[in-house]
Amino acid sequence: MDTCDLTNSSHLKGCASKPMQVLDESSEAFFNSINTLHSDSTKESYIFCLEKFLNYRMDLLSFFKLPQPDISNLIIKYLVDRKVSRQ
Repeated sequence: MDTCDLTNSSHLKGCASKPMQVLDESSEAFFNSINTLHSDSTKESYIFCLEKFLNYRMDLLSFFKLPQPDISNLIIKYLVDRKVSRQ
């Protein structure tokens, strides 16, 4: 898998842009994140939104391995791109 260089001006150089399997529900990362939620409806919403976000650029394990500032930058870029695409 390509790695993301979040240090350049686009924040996403080298990131895959095509859809891929990004959410391995049997992974430890998924298990740890989903089990912090209590209601079934919250879990369903979380999974839906997480899949949409991760299809944007990377798989869950790669996302969780990013340093915190890179995670923040990637989320902001995703939200801005979604907002722009709605206009």
